[in-house]
This record gives sequence, structure tokens and C-alpha cells, in this order.
Amino acid sequence: MKYTKYFTILIIFSCLFSQGERSTIYYNGNPVGIETGNLVYKTDSLDMRFSNIFTVNHDYILERFSFYLGFESFPDSIIIQLQQDDNQTPGEVIDEWNIVMDENYPHGSGYNIYTLTECIQLDENSSYWVTLLSRGDGVLKWIHTDETWPNVMTLNGGENWSNIQTSPPGANIVYGEQIYYQDPIWGDVNEDLITNVIDVLIVVQHILDVIELTPNQFFIADLNQDENINVIDVLGIVNIILSNEPLMSQWLLEDINDNSISFGEMIGPEVYNGNISLYYFGKAG
Repeated sequence: MKYTKYFTILIIFSCLFSQGERSTIYYNGNPVGIETGNLVYKTDSLDMRFSNIFTVNHDYILERFSFYLGFESFPDSIIIQLQQDDNQTPGEVIDEWNIVMDENYPHGSGYNIYTLTECIQLDENSSYWVTLLSRGDGVLKWIHTDETWPNVMTLNGGENWSNIQTSPPGANIVYGEQIYYQDPIWGDVNEDLITNVIDVLIVVQHILDVIELTPNQFFIADLNQDENINVIDVLGIVNIILSNEPLMSQWLLEDINDNSISFGEMIGPEVYNGNISLYYFGKAG
């Protein structure tokens, strides 16, 4: 049992504030022009779609899709879908977005779809499909690239997909924010960023079946990672507490406040240790 994915603070931070490392997850080449492309359209008898597959090598938050698109007749309802992989074919739809086409550029233009606010996580070593489809009139041309990449197509709206072919696909880039997971603070079961006697009491209560730890708390408390919490882990947490460096740094500075009772003396945290619960050194106002 592993709980290494439960440290989600940095996931949320990256997702909401876009502070992770921006990466190009998938780039399948430069568009070659309006002459060749995948035609995406829907009629009474056909629902023509194309899809590109990509695989991620880290955990990411999806940030953006980029496409180079033109049209043979103006398409009024073009949709992009992100789909899970189902045995090398597009599977369950994760999410979808509308692409607003510009009727002034039938011979091709770049389009961006931003997705960071949706907080869609792409999992390491997983594959996904980017599919373009039509729900209205017109014929989209998803411009081919100058490289060959795996892609598939369907004539019936995804009920059946072709075998993967390695050929020039529709031009597509996928961007993401790489997720960095915070290293655990071992023994910090209540997750207040410090390991102390409170954490010991929580673990003891768990051992006595008084409370049940969450998966993340279990992972942090299981110091020897044997998937069992017992007195060995309690002793390990106690050792962490005993070996922790003092939280308060030690220093001495001259008190230059002529209104202070210690004016002219060398003062610092050590001088007031045990005498006050809060102190402030600096200039007020």
C-alpha cells in the first residue's frame, strides 16, 4: 500500500496559481499548409472524427491545447475532447471544450484552448487522446504536420475506431504544469508542520482503535513503511522529537530603544526564554 500521491498542497497551488514548471507534453510537428489535413464533419450518415494519442512521463496539471485549423466550409460547432486510453483507442471522455472558429481564416490559423482552471491531472505513465469532432454544420480541416505520429479516426462518432496508424496527424501541442510533491514531514500526523507530542498521542489512539487515521496520516505515521503502525513507529516519532533542532534561533543584539528597561544591554531569545510567550524585535510603525 502506497500513499505517495496524498501530498496535494503543491498540486492545488500549481493548478490555481500556475506556479509549476511549464512543459510541452506533446508536440507533433509544424503545420504544412491548407493542402492536406484531416476533415472533421457530421452528416446524417457520417460522424468523422480524428484523435491523437500522447503519453506523459510525469504528473501534470493540464494547461493548454494548441491547434492549427482551417476549413472547407465554415464549421459552427467544433469540440475538442480529452479522452482516457482504452486499449489503444479513445475511451471515456475526461472533459471537452468548444473551439470558436474565426471565419476570416479558412486557410488556417492557430487556436489555443486554456484548461488550467479545470485542474485536470494527467498521471505519470498514462496515455490520453485529443479528439476533434463536429456537432454542427461545416467541414473543419485539421491541418497535417510535417512529421508522423500515432493517430486514429472514426466514421461513426467513436463507436468504432480505426487501428493506430503512424502518419501525419492534425497539428496539435499539449502543455502542462509539472506537479512537484512536498516531501513528507515524518511523524507529523496532524499536519501542522511540526512533529511533537500531539502526534504521538494521535498515533497511540490509532493503535488503541480509538481513532482511525486517514490514508495520508497513516503514510506519515508509518515511519518504517511496513504498512503497519505499532509501537516501533511511536518510538521512531519520539526519536524525531528528541532529535529536532530548536525552532527558535539564538542570537544577541544590543537594545537601542531608550524607552526599554534593557536599553544598552545585549538581548535575544535566550535572555527571555521561559519569561514571555511572544516577543517582537524591530521597529514598530
